[in-house]
Amino acid sequence: MKKHVGIQILMMVSFSISALAQEKPDDRIAAIMYYPSNVGRNIDEIIRILMALQMSEKDNILTPANWVPGEDVLLHAPESVEKSERLKAKNDPALKSYAWYFWFKKYNKEKEN
Repeated sequence: MKKHVGIQILMMVSFSISALAQEKPDDRIAAIMYYPSNVGRNIDEIIRILMALQMSEKDNILTPANWVPGEDVLLHAPESVEKSERLKAKNDPALKSYAWYFWFKKYNKEKEN
């Protein structure tokens, strides 16, 4: 069996860049952002990413694109239609489904603290 190796292509650039890496407590990198040095960092975006990473680690949820704190979060897709039906049967007003595999949940702000 052949092993496939990813190759990173490096481009030579004539300007400098700044990088920001966010690490998890176990020293694994959770996110990396690169900016040209002539573009300032967006602190709100850095905080948003940090909060999303912490919430997803703590509560096993996902944050959708353009998510901001206080908005609904995504649940991992149920493994089957039957498990999705069990979620629906709970009649939990905090849960909303658009398809059997696509569930949103209101995030409890008290859990953030």
